[in-house]
Amino acid sequence: MLAILLGVLKVIGILLLILLCLILLVVSTVLVVPVRYEGKASWLGRPEGSLRISWLMRALSVRLTYDGDKSGTVIRVFGIRLGKRRSSKKKRTRARKKAGKAVSETEEKPVSSDAVSNESVDAQAENKTVNETAVKETAINESAIKETAVKETADDKNAGELKTVPDGKTCEDDAVKIGSPSPSVHISFFAKFKNVFQRIKNAIQNFKFTVNSICDKLVAAKDKAAWFWQFLNEEPAKKALAFIKLQCGGLFRHLKPKKFQLTLRFGFEDPAMTGQVLAAVSMFYGWYCEHVDLYADFEQAVLEGNIYIKGRIRAFSLLIIGVKLLLNRNLRKVYKGFRQQEAH
Repeated sequence: MLAILLGVLKVIGILLLILLCLILLVVSTVLVVPVRYEGKASWLGRPEGSLRISWLMRALSVRLTYDGDKSGTVIRVFGIRLGKRRSSKKKRTRARKKAGKAVSETEEKPVSSDAVSNESVDAQAENKTVNETAVKETAINESAIKETAVKETADDKNAGELKTVPDGKTCEDDAVKIGSPSPSVHISFFAKFKNVFQRIKNAIQNFKFTVNSICDKLVAAKDKAAWFWQFLNEEPAKKALAFIKLQCGGLFRHLKPKKFQLTLRFGFEDPAMTGQVLAAVSMFYGWYCEHVDLYADFEQAVLEGNIYIKGRIRAFSLLIIGVKLLLNRNLRKVYKGFRQQEAH
């Protein structure tokens, strides 16, 4: 029994060890194997460019392309393309041939005389029915118009009878009564004036409040800037800034392309301007002589060129820079100082 238990534990330990080794292998592969990128771009009348990002000898690759107005993305895993695939040329030619055959068949079909005669009979029957319906509609419309005219005359007579005023009263008296001013008009006028005055008063108060709040914010910002400047002049802050500068330099050296080549052909309408630009750029020739080729055109205005970059990014180097920043004592002191200032 004990031997069986020990054997089971041995198998479990071996499986766990294999799993741990696989995890370490995957983590080390992700950290050590770099992500490579390669890009090309050109401007020869219209923009064109492509960018390829690959990892682990192109086991995983992403390709981005741009050609004038069209752009595309292709993702491959171990050479297998993911997503929708474009139809091949053979399939497109087959579809075109089938469409052409269908069109030719429809054009070649003859039209029989029986079909023509049947269509003419049907058309005559439809015309007769349309004429009959039109006659009926006109008769109905005429009867409706007569009825409406009779009703309008009756309504006019009734309205004339109702216009008589009883008890000898005249319409002029009613008009005078209606036109007399009422006290509600004066009340509404004073209410409107009061509302306008209240609105002006509220606007002035809001303006004073906003001005005071802006002044308070400016005073607080001035105090914070003074504390920030004093804090940066202290020794831990200076050392932390110097350390950040050093690590940023290492990060830039790691991220910059290993290969860079630029070819540029330029020219202006004025040859003198072309010469001046070429003279100004030539002052820095020692910095870019290995990676940049310039061609000046003194005869026409032109701007053409292409660029090529290639490099790699390794996750292990980024991890080392991040760990150094986290473990730096001066940076932690600066961070604590900022947290305390925000708490106050």
